Amino acid sequence: MELNSFNFAPFTYSQYSLSKKNIVALIVLFIHCLILFFVSDYQALLHILTSVLSVLFVSFILSILNKQKDWFSINLITEGTIIGFCVPTSYNPLVLFLLVGIAYFLIKGMFAGYGGNIISVVAFTVAFLYFSFPAHFPEIITNQMIKAQGNMLSTLHIKGLIKNDKAVTSMLNYFFSNLGIIIPEGYANLLASYTSTIPAFRYNIITLFFSALLLGFDFGERIISFTFIFVYGVLVYVFGMSQIDGSFFNGDVIAAFCTTGIFFYAFFVVGENCTVPNTFISKLVYGIILGLLTFFLAGIGGSPIGIAFAIIISNLITPVFLRIEEALQNRFLRKKYGTIA
Repeated sequence: MELNSFNFAPFTYSQYSLSKKNIVALIVLFIHCLILFFVSDYQALLHILTSVLSVLFVSFILSILNKQKDWFSINLITEGTIIGFCVPTSYNPLVLFLLVGIAYFLIKGMFAGYGGNIISVVAFTVAFLYFSFPAHFPEIITNQMIKAQGNMLSTLHIKGLIKNDKAVTSMLNYFFSNLGIIIPEGYANLLASYTSTIPAFRYNIITLFFSALLLGFDFGERIISFTFIFVYGVLVYVFGMSQIDGSFFNGDVIAAFCTTGIFFYAFFVVGENCTVPNTFISKLVYGIILGLLTFFLAGIGGSPIGIAFAIIISNLITPVFLRIEEALQNRFLRKKYGTIA
């Protein structure tokens, strides 16, 4: 008897599975780790490994407490790796292991064990570490500091956060001279190798390239990520310098992006599973809200923690979006099918 094969058409997956997304994210993060290895930043690699081990350890403990056998998943490695990228390398590894473990235990235990499905695990852990030892995080660049130097680039130069990239800048200006484009000294360093104790803030151009490539293949939350970046960029450009010198449409968007870690957060943290709305309009509004909150909390740049706080607040609004989406869906079904729905 011949067996005929069949498929489940017209049903199909609307997006990639969570495990596949995690694998792809880990591949991109592994490339970042290779860069850290080649520049001999072994401290950053140690912190990333420490965060991963802490997350795995807490997951194992929770499985024992909850009498569950399945404690390991690739998502844990992804979360631990991203956490390691988002925390400063100035922490003692043992202290980092303890603090990450406590934060992970708290977020997974909140709301009857569903805290990680409401609030971003990465953002919560970073915020917890900041409140525990804020001195370990890079100094926040305030408006007063920027006002004293005139602009963000000059402030970063004075603080020693930008290396001398005159040779690279001169070469770029030579190539772009025919287009009438002049690149100020410092931007090349900001994009390629920004001096920060937080690994996620360092290689902005590489993060942007690979993340944009992944989003092109529908990995991640494209609508939220791009809306978030766009809204924050517009706000910085239009209103950024209004508190510094009273001018408008003069904000330094590139400096703001590179000194807040927006590319890494937008592509690796914002779209964390179950922490964002589902429909196009909801995601668009969510991205706008996140951009607004980031502008108020991170300012025009130089904030190592502002985006993490903005994500947490936005996550708390997500249940409202979900309730509205459910109500609209039920209303649509009742209209179409009557009282059966």
